[in-house]
Amino acid sequence: MKLHALLRAGALCAAVLITAGCSAAAVFAEEESSEAGQEKVTAVSGDYTYSVLYNEDDEDEKAACIEKYEGTDTDLVIPAELDGLPVVQLGDRAFVGNGSLKSVKLPEFLTGIGKYAFAECVNIERYEVDADNPFLNSRDGVLYSDGGMLLLRYPIGTDPTDVTLEEGLVGIGSSAFTCCRTLRSVKFPSTLEYIGNSAFAECIDLRAVETPESLTEIADFAFNGCTRLSDVKLNEGLQTIGAGAFTNAPIESLTLPSTLTSVGEQAFCNTQLKEITIPPSVTNVGATSFGWSYHSALEELIADENFIVRGRKGSDAERYATDTDEGNNFKFEEAEFDTPETSDSSEDDSSKAEEPQSADSADESDEGGSKTVKIIGLSCCGVLLALIAVIALRSGKKEPEKQQTSEKKPENQTKTADEEEEDA
Repeated sequence: MKLHALLRAGALCAAVLITAGCSAAAVFAEEESSEAGQEKVTAVSGDYTYSVLYNEDDEDEKAACIEKYEGTDTDLVIPAELDGLPVVQLGDRAFVGNGSLKSVKLPEFLTGIGKYAFAECVNIERYEVDADNPFLNSRDGVLYSDGGMLLLRYPIGTDPTDVTLEEGLVGIGSSAFTCCRTLRSVKFPSTLEYIGNSAFAECIDLRAVETPESLTEIADFAFNGCTRLSDVKLNEGLQTIGAGAFTNAPIESLTLPSTLTSVGEQAFCNTQLKEITIPPSVTNVGATSFGWSYHSALEELIADENFIVRGRKGSDAERYATDTDEGNNFKFEEAEFDTPETSDSSEDDSSKAEEPQSADSADESDEGGSKTVKIIGLSCCGVLLALIAVIALRSGKKEPEKQQTSEKKPENQTKTADEEEEDA
């Protein structure tokens, strides 16, 4: 069973809340304010700021999502209730950058953990879970869900250097290893299918990555800011590489697998690549994904006019190389491939494209006929989500097609606190 949907939002999104005060099938969502456009309702209880969630079937039945913690505890036990409301979720930025924390124990009712809930918590040495929690568990201080199939958070305060992940692991969650400055190598299991948003971002000592044959998706910013990552070997079977996935990694050579269908915006921006061969299976090459470098003095991206793009004539590779509306004027060279031009899986790919886009994708706006693409990087651990580039594309440019990789949530799934909107 593929479990990508449980990690795409960077959190365990378990649907059922089992408590004495809540019905077994309760579905909680953010409480909507009475006036359109008004911020969500929040309250303060001790060191915690929380938002109120409500049962979509019974508005009198409510729960809490922790949005912010302002305490200084070293060994924190997150309360099971705040003001009588069961704590069922942690917001996207609930504990971001908290340097005091060394251990965290999660309560029994918790079902959802936001994308960056513990990002930059560089001193956490252990995650623990209440024994009565049916959704989460921990082993050796590592936080998992689904019986260990999904790795949600790794305690980077233990200063790991060489990590071997267990067989049976299907997914690695958002920000699982973010800002782990000591990590030099990671061995992935043969069962891994998904690497989540910013999972290894800012792992500045990571040198090499070899992905297993089972992997099908590398999500947005997964290896963003890995400034020593020069050796990347991608597996056959890989289908999607997200926006900004390898931005700022000093990669000098790269072979894209013949199964790849989509490369996100700025996926390989600001690397050391001088050329790339794009297989005909790729139907979406995002803006500035190859051949562009960021110049800090100019505060803009510059295209390398000598960059070489190889591909099949008439393919998206040629479109990308010659798309002057995107600022590209690269050298295009026709290449021959053993793979057929069309695939039996094209019908499956098109059905995927109809699914809604992930909330973790690159932030885009389209106003007055001019499209602005914002790619968010992790330029330093002191500022999660630092903007590394803003590219103002020319007026009238057609929006490139995007591979839609999200999977629809089940109707009974809990919504995380900031799931619908990320601050740049």
